[in-house]
Amino acid sequence: MIDSEKYLFLLNMICKEILTMRVTNKHIFLMKIIKHYKYKEDSCLLELMLEEIHNGKPIAAESVLWLNRALLFFELTFQELLRNLKFQQYDANMKKIFTLAYEGSVKQYHNWVTQQIFNAICKMSPTLPQILKAFEVEDNIKAFESKLSNFNVTLHLVRCKIDNFFRDHNLFNNTNQ
Repeated sequence: MIDSEKYLFLLNMICKEILTMRVTNKHIFLMKIIKHYKYKEDSCLLELMLEEIHNGKPIAAESVLWLNRALLFFELTFQELLRNLKFQQYDANMKKIFTLAYEGSVKQYHNWVTQQIFNAICKMSPTLPQILKAFEVEDNIKAFESKLSNFNVTLHLVRCKIDNFFRDHNLFNNTNQ
């Protein structure tokens, strides 16, 4: 029989390590982008990626690809949140929302262990009312819904522009990347 206190302690340690690893991976991706691209006031990310591709291996472009996949996760999460807010379903199951977003975005690139860790983390996710309270919007949900909707439209447009760039330049068609 597993001691539940030790199990929760171990699970907490593993989740913290994985989250730290994920944050570190995102940081590494950002550092690759900063290192490989010469940013100027009039720089365009897509032009910088195209220049990198023509000059050799697209190291930073691959980092943009992974960050764009993470943005898809957030876009899908926000989309589901908005759907629930629209129908005033404030008791929405956040695990279900996160799982739908995960399955629609990055799950296909994760191995079995990472998928199980995601599932474990989801079991500890806050409720929608807790999230609304954390954002201090529980008293003005309509304004929050409007801002989130506007943000998600912009997020979608930017993310699709990057997706189209990768498709138009026949980059990273291998789903294992």
